[in-house]
Amino acid sequence: MIEVEASHIEMTASSKTNELAIFRKNSYSQCGEDLIIEFILNVLRVDHPNYIDIGAYHPYRFSNTFLFYEKGASGICVEADPTLATNFANARPSDVVLNAAISGSWSGTSEFYLMSEASLNTLIREEADRLVRDEGCQIQSAIPIEVISITDLLRRYCSDKPLDLLSIDVEGADDEIIRNIDYSNIRPKVVCIETLTYSRTGLQQKNSSLIDRLKDEGYMLYADTYINSIFVDSKLWHNRS
Repeated sequence: MIEVEASHIEMTASSKTNELAIFRKNSYSQCGEDLIIEFILNVLRVDHPNYIDIGAYHPYRFSNTFLFYEKGASGICVEADPTLATNFANARPSDVVLNAAISGSWSGTSEFYLMSEASLNTLIREEADRLVRDEGCQIQSAIPIEVISITDLLRRYCSDKPLDLLSIDVEGADDEIIRNIDYSNIRPKVVCIETLTYSRTGLQQKNSSLIDRLKDEGYMLYADTYINSIFVDSKLWHNRS
């Protein structure tokens, strides 16, 4: 019979705990999207990604960018709800936080619909009406908000440095934004975008036209978490060293 001292067992258990801590990874995204993006960017040798987070919502809950912020990266975070934008700016002072909405092709002022579920706030009246009609949500209020076109946003913040990650979660406006990006001018390395319509009844629909659009622009669908799709520039990925 082999006798093992209790102190040795405790030391072994402690060592195992420390070893597991090395390999444990935290995710702040809804379905682990940030860990997938981190892997892609590591392969592309991007350590501190420059990101734009449109529809940022919360500084870390359901955030596709907080993992990178926590490791020293910074970027542009856009949130149209003024209360959420203020909270975001307070929690992430190294980011530029814009209290605005993003459109595909126009800038100005428009009504922004604050829904009973804040993650479903939207610039699009038709989407607000659908959420009320089909999903049992309520429009809490409609507030005037600055609207910036995606072209102006990218020109303002990405004209002198590459865009490593573009994250988009804007109820009802995703298609318009994706279709109005000039990919020959400013081309994100990775795009993470919600491609599933919201439904409390489970009758979600996948936005196949949005997926096809990004494929047509030379992006590879690297991963899909059902709610979100993650794309990487095909040429960059295939030419990686």
